[in-house]
Amino acid sequence: MATNETIMMFKKLHIAGQGINCVVAVVLVVVSLAGSTACGQIYLEGNHAVSAARIQQWLAETGAQSPSRMAEQLGAHYREAGYYDARVVIDHDSLTSELIARIDEGPAVTLGKIQAQFIADYAGAVDETAINEILSGIASRENIDRGIRRIVEEIAADGYPVVQISPVDFKRQGNTLNFSLEIDPGPPVRVGYWRITGLGRTDTAYIRETLGLATGAIWDRETQTRLKGKIAELEYLRPAAEPRIIEHHADTLVTVEVPLAELPAVVADGGIGLASGRGGEQGLRGSIRLTVDNPFGRGRHLGLVVSRPNERSSESLLEFADPHLITRRLGVSAGLVQSRQNTAYDRFAATVGMTLAVHRRTRLSMELGWTRITPLGGSSGLAPARSYDLSVAAGSLGFQDQPSGTLWQVEITGSLRRTFVNRGTTETVVSSRRYRVSGMAGRAFNCIQGIQLRPKLSSKSWLGRNPELNWGDELFLGGPETVRGLAEQSISARGYVLLSLEAGLRPAQYFGAFGFIDLAYYQRFLPENDKRTWRRLAAYGLGLETYNYLGRTRLEIGWPEQATAGDGVIYLRWLRGW
Repeated sequence: MATNETIMMFKKLHIAGQGINCVVAVVLVVVSLAGSTACGQIYLEGNHAVSAARIQQWLAETGAQSPSRMAEQLGAHYREAGYYDARVVIDHDSLTSELIARIDEGPAVTLGKIQAQFIADYAGAVDETAINEILSGIASRENIDRGIRRIVEEIAADGYPVVQISPVDFKRQGNTLNFSLEIDPGPPVRVGYWRITGLGRTDTAYIRETLGLATGAIWDRETQTRLKGKIAELEYLRPAAEPRIIEHHADTLVTVEVPLAELPAVVADGGIGLASGRGGEQGLRGSIRLTVDNPFGRGRHLGLVVSRPNERSSESLLEFADPHLITRRLGVSAGLVQSRQNTAYDRFAATVGMTLAVHRRTRLSMELGWTRITPLGGSSGLAPARSYDLSVAAGSLGFQDQPSGTLWQVEITGSLRRTFVNRGTTETVVSSRRYRVSGMAGRAFNCIQGIQLRPKLSSKSWLGRNPELNWGDELFLGGPETVRGLAEQSISARGYVLLSLEAGLRPAQYFGAFGFIDLAYYQRFLPENDKRTWRRLAAYGLGLETYNYLGRTRLEIGWPEQATAGDGVIYLRWLRGW
């Protein structure tokens, strides 16, 4: 080192601004040959693209150096930042101990075409197009290193964890830098063992078959996405956590854990209503459903429903379903129904059907049913009838997103019916075609802090020939699922459109209060003149909801706009699982 150069050791840096003539206040210890000391400042000129704060960091990393060495190091930092033509000159005023850094940054060099050269077989999703999307922008060392690390992560996610990437053949054309990447993906990771956890009553071997957990599968993102989709299709299990690698047997052989959780085996839900007594009808009414899910380890479902919808009606239903009888998509169902409607008739029905899971939100079914209608005393207008029903196309499509409160569901049912009606000593055979369309959509909105708005629109309708023969298939309004405050099943309809609007306030985590308005437009069928008329029905009310050891419990009190017999119902609903 020349004897007339001054050695500077940086003790402290402070940034005073940014841009041309930016001042960096630097406390120096200037050590000359004579051993004298002085304090000075550094002035920056021409740093448009690089901030003074970043230059401060660069200067702090240089250590004890001369002005010429400092200029050389700053130029190197500029080139690493993507300014390959940058020039830096630092002048030192020995009288004032001031340094002036004159910087000519030049144009920034950007990344151009990046070519990918795979030197071994690779079946993942990262191609040359994806690489060029990742490696873009200024051709700085930091940007290139970050992009290559991301490419390594993407290829590793495809099931190649020992990937190695080497950039080669750098060529600069003007202000563009082109180069190639030599990529050795290495061998893919394969699953040597699947470990399913969280199952108690569910058959593990059946789950392995249903989820398609094959030994030797490549653990790539396609496998992970497919596995998550199959878990979502299971109706009696839910994912407890993300499937993950828990053990490495070698570089390319791993154990993957699939954490699952079983839904409650027994679920009881229902409600009890108390009529206000207006119109002379008093007493309790309601229903209870007891469901046993997955008792045999493969998602079988057994349900029992007993209901008393109003003072003069009752119904009991026993149903069975196995959604995975033969494969994970093909299932069977059966049901028995015994009901009495308004002292007019007894109805007994039996059904058996098959279901096909097209998608985890779509299910198609075919159902064959037998129904017997027996008129009761005082129902001379009805004739005994037996009917055989074949539902040739039935499907449902639904979606529910709990965090956002979004809910929608569509169901379309079509059936052919042949009905044998006893009229005196003769038996008349009548054929009919019927179609039912129903749908529901809703979403919860947090309109004000602590207040939630929950609108829901639903619709149901029966279409087809000979509607007067649809005994026991009426659509009803009234009860907690339609117009609250109206006695359950007190109004029959051919179709209706229902708008329910709730505004709720939850001051505590497990307690809330809400108000509601139910507005229905329904269609009545008058067989005497074969006309359909539309009528309006409205109700409003208040409610409380809690989450406790009983599960979710709701208490609703409704007042119809035009009260009739038995209206003004206080209804308690609950849902509990064990």
